[in-house]
Amino acid sequence: MEPESEKLEAAIGYRFSNRDLLRRALTHASHAYETDARSVGDNERLEFLGDAVLGFLASEYLIHRYPGFREGELSIAKNYLVSASHLHQVALRLELGRHLLLGRGEEMTGGRTKAGLLANALEALMAAWRPPAPSPPVRCFALRLSRPATLISRPPITRGSSSKRRAP
Repeated sequence: MEPESEKLEAAIGYRFSNRDLLRRALTHASHAYETDARSVGDNERLEFLGDAVLGFLASEYLIHRYPGFREGELSIAKNYLVSASHLHQVALRLELGRHLLLGRGEEMTGGRTKAGLLANALEALMAAWRPPAPSPPVRCFALRLSRPATLISRPPITRGSSSKRRAP
């Protein structure tokens, strides 16, 4: 994986110091399931984090780039920047599919060019690339906001269900 990952790093202009994190970002769940890569893990959790990282960075960029835009205009622009179709195009330009670790099934069904798979992998890559953490004061404040008394023991969602229940 090293020579190929170096090509990817050259394309994005960043060298990962944590090679395991890069490997995890490029590992699809199908590969982790079929091999002993389960110890390294797959990119799904990084994808979750990368979605938030990308949303924040896109929002920050748009606020500075378009100071006259109202919230609705910013939302439309952000929705495009974080859309799967846009991320798919970016991933294709980076040839991200060449660098993914896929299981046999994904490999046989064209996983290296699947729009959703590539968009998700790009989000995972962004999470692996992000700075370690926001500044301590911002981090402490955000953590305080995310721990209201009603949520400390249990989040307001039921696992395995997409329907949300109300917090007490």
